[in-house]
Amino acid sequence: MKSIAICGVDGSGKSTIVNMLEQSGLLNNAFYFRRTKYLDGNLELLKRYLPRKYRDARDWKDSSFGKSVGLGILMDFLRCYDEQLSTIEKYDCVVFDRYIFCYLAYINLFQDIKDFKKLTANCIRPNLILYIDAGISNLEQRYSERCSNEEDEDLELMEMFDMSYRRTFDVLGQEYSIIDNSGSFSSTKEQVFGAVQSIVEKV
Repeated sequence: MKSIAICGVDGSGKSTIVNMLEQSGLLNNAFYFRRTKYLDGNLELLKRYLPRKYRDARDWKDSSFGKSVGLGILMDFLRCYDEQLSTIEKYDCVVFDRYIFCYLAYINLFQDIKDFKKLTANCIRPNLILYIDAGISNLEQRYSERCSNEEDEDLELMEMFDMSYRRTFDVLGQEYSIIDNSGSFSSTKEQVFGAVQSIVEKV
């Protein structure tokens, strides 16, 4: 089975690109993995019960809150992954809308990810990782357009997250391809289709 991971900071266009790939029919017998947002998940429990200094975006840049949340969101992802694994294995290809690198990158903002790598050791290793880069300056407008009220959608945090993503790939020795999503969507589509062509030929 071949696998593709679509990564990037919040608002970069990950889900839009996953939807585009699904609608295109480019990948035969492919499963499109989308994260479940659990109302009873670790993140929601931590947001309700963990002491916070500010109760806004500043908490997400603070190590006392961030360390706990990093592990919480990683465990929420692994729960979702485990629930869908038996379905994934029935397909020839899987496209992940967010993957383990997203959660490791957030953890890596505050602490070494060495010990956390063990938690993801048995997860599928992607054949292709696409890092969607919309440019930090474009994110504010995107958040406004989608009427988002997520407290962690903060430009300073996203800039930190972007740098941590790239650092995490380097620490893991993980190759990835950057997709420039700061211009026209037709340009983005061309880049994505070109990048996955090698996967298409082998599926």
